[in-house]
Amino acid sequence: MLFRKQKGMTLIETLVAFSIFTICVSVVIFFIPLFTPPSDPVRQDIHMFFQQIKDDMDYARRLNDNNNRLTIQTETTEIQYRRSGENIIRTKDGRGYEITLQNINHFNVSSTDYGADIQVTDLHGVIWKTSLGYRPSMTGRENIWVRGEP
Repeated sequence: MLFRKQKGMTLIETLVAFSIFTICVSVVIFFIPLFTPPSDPVRQDIHMFFQQIKDDMDYARRLNDNNNRLTIQTETTEIQYRRSGENIIRTKDGRGYEITLQNINHFNVSSTDYGADIQVTDLHGVIWKTSLGYRPSMTGRENIWVRGEP
C-alpha cells in the first residue's frame, strides 16, 4: 500500500491555534493603555477653572481685583476667587468655599476696561493666561423689540 503524505490541519488543531491567537490578542489589547501617555490633568483643571470664571462673568455687574483676589458682583451675589496656599478657592456671598484649582504657585488678576486678565502659574512653572470680558448688557434695549398684535 502506498501512503500519501497528507497536507493541512485537523479541526482540533485549527481550534487550538485559534484559541491561542484569541488569548494573545486579548492580552495585548488589555496592556495597550499602559503604554499610552496619560492626559495632563493640570491642563484639564485649568481649562475647567477658566470656564467656571467665564460662566460667572456672564452675570457680572462689577469686578474688583484687590490683593490678587477676584471679586465678581452680580445683581444678587458676590463671588470671590482667591489663592490659599497652593489652591484657588471660590466663595459665594462670603459663605462656604470650594477648591476650584490645586497645585498653583501664583495667581494674578488685573482689571481692564473690558473685564480682567488672569494669569495662573502652576507648580511646574507653566503660565496660563486668559482674558475675561463682561457680557454685553441689555439694559436700555427693552424698547427695541416691539410686540406685534395680530
